[in-house]
Amino acid sequence: MYFPNFSLEGRVALITGGRRGIGKAIALVFAQAGADIAIADIENADDAVQEIRGLGRRSLAIRVDVRSEADVYNAVDAVVKQLGTIDILVNCASIFMMKSLMNTSEEEWYRTMDINLKGYFLFAKAAAKVMMERRKGVIINIISNAAKQTYATAGAYSVAKAGAAMLTKCLALELIPYNIRVNGIGPGPTRTQLNKDCWEDPKVREKFESQMPFKRFAEPEELSGIALLLASDASSYMTGQTVYSDGGVMLLGSV
Repeated sequence: MYFPNFSLEGRVALITGGRRGIGKAIALVFAQAGADIAIADIENADDAVQEIRGLGRRSLAIRVDVRSEADVYNAVDAVVKQLGTIDILVNCASIFMMKSLMNTSEEEWYRTMDINLKGYFLFAKAAAKVMMERRKGVIINIISNAAKQTYATAGAYSVAKAGAAMLTKCLALELIPYNIRVNGIGPGPTRTQLNKDCWEDPKVREKFESQMPFKRFAEPEELSGIALLLASDASSYMTGQTVYSDGGVMLLGSV
C-alpha cells in the first residue's frame, strides 16, 4: 500500500504574514512536519517564533515591508544566511478592505495591490532565485475564493486576489523547468484578524454566515492541512493550481 510522504523533515519554509492567522497555523503545522521556519512580517513575530522553537525546530522572525523590493531581498538573504536555504515559500501577507470600488480611493487601491499582489510577486521572485540554484522548491500563494467570486463590498481585494491566482499560473509555467512547483490556496471567509470586521460584529457575522453552507467562518487551522499537502512530496506532480477551500460558498454564486 502506498502512503504519500507528508514529511518536511530537513526543509526550510519562509512564511510571509506568519505572525498570526492562516500564516501562523501553517507555520505550526510545517514545524510539526519537520520544517524549520522563518516568519517575515511587518510586525514583531517573536511570540510565533517561540512557539515554533518549542516544537524543537529552528525559527527566526524578520521585519519586512512586502512592498519594498530591498526589504524582500534582505529578508531572503537573512533566511539563507541563518537557516541555510529556502525550500518552501508561503505568501500569506495580505490586507482586507470592505469597500465597494466606487468608494475606494486611489491610495487604498494601490495599497491593496501592493500588499496583496506586488508583495507576492517580489517574494516569489526573490525566493525562486534561491530555489533555481538548487533546482527544487515549492511556492504556495494564499489567495481567496474572491479570486473567482464577486464580493459586492470587496472590489479591490477581489481584483488583487484574482491577480494572485494568475500570478500562480504564470510562475508555475516559468519555474517548472527548475522543478519548482507553484500552487495556491483559496480560502473562503476565515476567522482571522484580517477580516475581523466581518465576524466581530454579531449582526455582520450573522449576515455573512447566513450565506455560507456551513453557517460558520473557517478556522485558520482548517487551511493548514492543504498547505502541508502542497508543500510536501505528496503533491509532487501538481503545479499551477489553486485549491479552493471555502466551505461551499462558491456553489451559491456572488455575495
